[in-house]
Amino acid sequence: MLEKCTLRRKLISFMLAAVMVVCMIPISAANAVMISIGSAELVVGETIELPVTVSSDVAIGSFDAQVVYDSSYLSLTKVKTGDLNGIIMGGNKINWVTATDDATNGTICLLVFKVLKKPTKQTEVSLSSVKVRNINEDMIDTSIVPAILGVKPCIHQLVVDDGVEPTCTENGWSSGVHCSVCGDVIVARQELAPLGHSWKDGICTRCGVAITLDGPHIILDDTVVEPGTRFSVKARLKNNPGIVAATFDFSYDSSLLSFVSAKLCDGVPGLITTDKKIVWVNNGTYDSDGDFIELIFKAKDDIVGAKDAYVSVSSKTGGIVDINENNVGFSFIPANVRINECVHTPVDFDAVMPTCTAAGSTPGQKCSKCGVVISGGVSVPAFEHNYVSGVCTRCGDVLGKAPALTVQNVAAETGDTITVDVTVNNNPGISAGAFRINFDSSVLQLVGAKPGDFPGLTQIDRKFVWCNSSEIAYDGVIARLVFRVIGDSFVRVPVSVTCGGGDFSNSVEQRIIFESYSGSVTRQCGDEHMPATIGGDIPATCTEAGHKAGRGCVYCGTVLAEPTDIPALGHTYVDGYCKNCGEKCPFIMGDTNADGTIDVKDIIRLMKYIAGVDIEIQGADVNGDGVIDTLDIVRLMKMIADT
Repeated sequence: MLEKCTLRRKLISFMLAAVMVVCMIPISAANAVMISIGSAELVVGETIELPVTVSSDVAIGSFDAQVVYDSSYLSLTKVKTGDLNGIIMGGNKINWVTATDDATNGTICLLVFKVLKKPTKQTEVSLSSVKVRNINEDMIDTSIVPAILGVKPCIHQLVVDDGVEPTCTENGWSSGVHCSVCGDVIVARQELAPLGHSWKDGICTRCGVAITLDGPHIILDDTVVEPGTRFSVKARLKNNPGIVAATFDFSYDSSLLSFVSAKLCDGVPGLITTDKKIVWVNNGTYDSDGDFIELIFKAKDDIVGAKDAYVSVSSKTGGIVDINENNVGFSFIPANVRINECVHTPVDFDAVMPTCTAAGSTPGQKCSKCGVVISGGVSVPAFEHNYVSGVCTRCGDVLGKAPALTVQNVAAETGDTITVDVTVNNNPGISAGAFRINFDSSVLQLVGAKPGDFPGLTQIDRKFVWCNSSEIAYDGVIARLVFRVIGDSFVRVPVSVTCGGGDFSNSVEQRIIFESYSGSVTRQCGDEHMPATIGGDIPATCTEAGHKAGRGCVYCGTVLAEPTDIPALGHTYVDGYCKNCGEKCPFIMGDTNADGTIDVKDIIRLMKYIAGVDIEIQGADVNGDGVIDTLDIVRLMKMIADT
């Protein structure tokens, strides 16, 4: 046992030494200097100034650094003096020196850049080869916070890119729109497929190309339809030598079309039967050309965009015969069914509130015919659970009993520095562990971390290693992650932790399996909320209370209106039955004194009640209008007169 403990101490010491020597980012350090570069938004052709700011516990005497940036987007034109006293020499390298002993916090210099072209993504300006010394020329530990440069939205100057119509055999292009300032494509041009020939009597109705129709032919006419509509494709006979019976196989694009039925065209004699094949028979020779059989289809409802579908017929040898039972050979020309985009009938739909586990959506419009979303309906990410003491503060979900790491939910604005807690729940006792943080680096920048309730935390980039000399069995915050919010076009981004099966252990080296639950960072809306119903309305009944749903913001989750209870309606009896629920009245309507009969005494009791006398009464709303007044006296008098 002594050997095992000694070995464990050596392993822990080796792990911590390697972390500290190779790439440890200290959680806190004495006499440390932080150099940060201010951020900005880029506009092509404009000049930006980025302040290089120092935050130090001790006075600094000199500062040397190389400016690092993407020269394909930026050009460093000048280095200006900041508000800290000193002499500065600039270029791509900064050299600053002072003779005073009070340079601790302030701006060393301003980096002046010209924006050459629009970046395709966020870019940054940083420093390398940094050397910071105090007034005694001793080196000082330094950390660098680079500038994250976003792209300022362009005030677009729109230019229309003309479209090219497709032909029967060649592709075309839809029209598009691009910005002449930044080059962004606002509406992308789409390649359009060839239309294909549309045959009519052997001649294409689009381009005029003719095909040879020598010999017997069955030609299926092309047609144009909309999604969700019924339509027919007619099979026409050409050069018909005379037939008495025929059996056809038919096929079609079942992903776009549904077959409904088939029938003979007007004036065609005989009988027709349709199932998997089409069978036609006549009691004499039929030798006419023209419309023969009509195939009826339905274009499916959920077709998005213009599509082309095929319909074809065929027949095997012996499938079409004459009166002498001889085979008649026919050639077949299939039909092209052009399904145009639906001519939408828009209907509004409401926003859907996200939950902790399911995404929501913004309000919009969709087509009542094909169901396609015309506008809006943008997906909004789920909130993620926010567990506090094992219970989600948003939905009330209770965390299970297994050991778990949970990440806090935080609301923030662009430019904020925020703290996101990682909490240990249901801790069975641990003495060492490791986990990794996952997040969207285009929105969040991990500045560092602070220890929580568990001493002994070390950060290695996105990975965190924790070790303690004794086992800890309480719940609490194991790490407080410090992020800088750099994104400006997000709604919500998840922050999650990853830990493997062997990443945590107790004092006797047993593996502890931890579940993990994501948190999120939500952008604050300010006063511009997008309202949505939280849950649903529950109507009140005669005997049970109802509920009117509250409203909240789809984006940030702020409650805009609290839910309210609706009291039970109570029964309203008309002719002995409740007009709302149909329940039979438990007493005789009009028997106001409850003596079992309706007579003049009931009129007197009702008159006293209406006059304001404090008197018990039942069945007084004789006409069932919800109000007890003189109309009920009149109705009661009529009832007595009829008995």
